[in-house]
Amino acid sequence: MKFRTVIITISMVFISIGFCWGDESPGVYSLSLKEASRLAIENSFDVQLLKFDAWLARARKGLTTSIYDTILNGEVKYRDDQSRKTSTIFGSKTVDNDYNAGLTKKLPTGTTVGVDLANNRNATNSSFVTQPVTHDSSLGVSITQSLGSNFFGMQDRGEVNITHSEIEQSEYTSLDRMEEFLASVEKAYWELALFVEKEVIQEQIVVQAQKLWDSQREKFNDGIIEKAELIASESNYKIRVNELKIMTSQLASRANILCLMLNISDESAQIVPKDTLTSPSVLPEVAETIKTALDNRWDFKSLKADAKARKIRFSVSKSSLWPQIDLKASLRRNGLGDHFNHSIENISDTDNPDFSTSIMVNFPLENTKASAQFKQSKLDQARSLVELKRLERKIVLEVTDQWRDCQVLFEVAQSQDAVALLQTQKFEEESKRFNFGRSSIDQIIRFQEDVLNARHRAIEARKDFLNAVIELQRRQGVLLKPYLSEDFLKETK
Repeated sequence: MKFRTVIITISMVFISIGFCWGDESPGVYSLSLKEASRLAIENSFDVQLLKFDAWLARARKGLTTSIYDTILNGEVKYRDDQSRKTSTIFGSKTVDNDYNAGLTKKLPTGTTVGVDLANNRNATNSSFVTQPVTHDSSLGVSITQSLGSNFFGMQDRGEVNITHSEIEQSEYTSLDRMEEFLASVEKAYWELALFVEKEVIQEQIVVQAQKLWDSQREKFNDGIIEKAELIASESNYKIRVNELKIMTSQLASRANILCLMLNISDESAQIVPKDTLTSPSVLPEVAETIKTALDNRWDFKSLKADAKARKIRFSVSKSSLWPQIDLKASLRRNGLGDHFNHSIENISDTDNPDFSTSIMVNFPLENTKASAQFKQSKLDQARSLVELKRLERKIVLEVTDQWRDCQVLFEVAQSQDAVALLQTQKFEEESKRFNFGRSSIDQIIRFQEDVLNARHRAIEARKDFLNAVIELQRRQGVLLKPYLSEDFLKETK
């Protein structure tokens, strides 16, 4: 008998451990707040879509830097000329074959470098030429340097830097929206924890109402109380049971909301919060909180990147007021031969350079477009500075107000805990008086209602405080920070 008792006890212990661990059971997710947050960041569709927004912005980088791509060009031309000539010395037929290839590349200095190799094969039936078939090959190098509006590549580099700032701005915007989503996940977690504790409180009240009804039935059977008191206790019990059913349904709804946010597809999944609604330690000083916000707010960083892009655009538009000046130089050497190989060899064997240089100026006399763009960019830059100052001021006020709300809600949560304790003590004292016949059933039921409401308000006050802390971290821009890594926005293959 003793051995059987020991076995049953051990089995109950292991069952209890398995129940507490939750995540060991299929379909049950026992999660802390940090675990739920990490699962949301890694698993939710919302975060995945926001990552795609950042990746799409990065794709624009290649569109801008493509101006520095090396370009390979080639040309093959064939011409059979049998048209009538004005003189017999030209012959009646000429066949030209052209084979040309070249490379061009633009450098960040605004220099365009080109290398080309050309070959012309000419065949004619003219009797006045020394060779009926000749090859003319040439190798040339050309350099074009911008000296005016695009002075040493200023505009090209400016456009690339503007794109980089816009990509950075887009990434900050995606991270800001991720943090907003994470805040909603953590608030949903505390909402679920709230209803878990509410259900526990409601179950305890149902047990108390059951005991009260049982005791009233015994007293009624003994003729101690009237039927009205029995009916009142029975009605109180059924009301508490109905409230428990509603509470259980609301708990299931909150769990489903969190499952959706965490992208848990198992319809039978159960989320069990590990963390309870407890008030954390004292908040940091308001000055430190404001400094943290100005250092970390994603929207503030995004606006800084935008201001940087507008400053660069102002410099680019200012240079557009200058005339377009291009200095071009080219060097070419050619070789002749009756075969292709001979013509190529003669390029280096003979000293027959062809050098040319030129300068080209292009300047619209009114220059209306460049002037309008310069004026617009100047106003944009000034506007961005005002926006930055306004947001900075807004952040200071937002963080200060939220910090004060946290302090107030912390005090309210402590006060509500004290009120709940006092209401419980009041009910216990009234229960003693009731047992001695010095109180009524209506008074007991009313005091029980007071305890229930006070305990609910106490845990709701804790939830409100924890939500205020989440919002404070959100306005500081540090809510997402613990879950970021170097490859967080790395593109998946």
